[in-house]
Amino acid sequence: MTDKDKKKEEEIEGKGFTVKDKRRFTEEAGEIKAKPDAKAPDQEKPAEPAPREQEPAPAQEEQDGQEPLPEINFVNFVLSLSTSAMVHLGDVPDPFSNQPNQNLPMAKQTIDILGMLADKTKGNLEKDEEAMLTNALYQLRMRYVMLSKQQPAPTGEGGEGTDTKE
Repeated sequence: MTDKDKKKEEEIEGKGFTVKDKRRFTEEAGEIKAKPDAKAPDQEKPAEPAPREQEPAPAQEEQDGQEPLPEINFVNFVLSLSTSAMVHLGDVPDPFSNQPNQNLPMAKQTIDILGMLADKTKGNLEKDEEAMLTNALYQLRMRYVMLSKQQPAPTGEGGEGTDTKE
């Protein structure tokens, strides 16, 4: 260590803490030189986690032998809501029980969410996205109206109506 370095250390020590540069530099170019690790075995560094770049993207990651998750985008979001509505309409078996289960109020709510999404994104979608959303809404609304006409009318107050806003 040069006299200049020792003087800096002494100045810093007077302030309540010590800073020591433990890097090894060559005298000629100031390059870092590798130094042998002189630590005892009980003072080993903990293993560092792998860099994040090496981890696969969540959409491509396989978990417990399952298929990779689909890409997150507008089309897949609409398809997910549409599938949920079809499950509630009883057209697609419930994924847990593998049995068709009809729940018209839940189907109506999901269809209304898709309608709200169409209203809020009007003018901001690509043509294919808008066409897919419009078609999905039309098909789901028609299926809901057909099924709700087959159901007996609810009795008393608070019954679900057949509001199928276009």
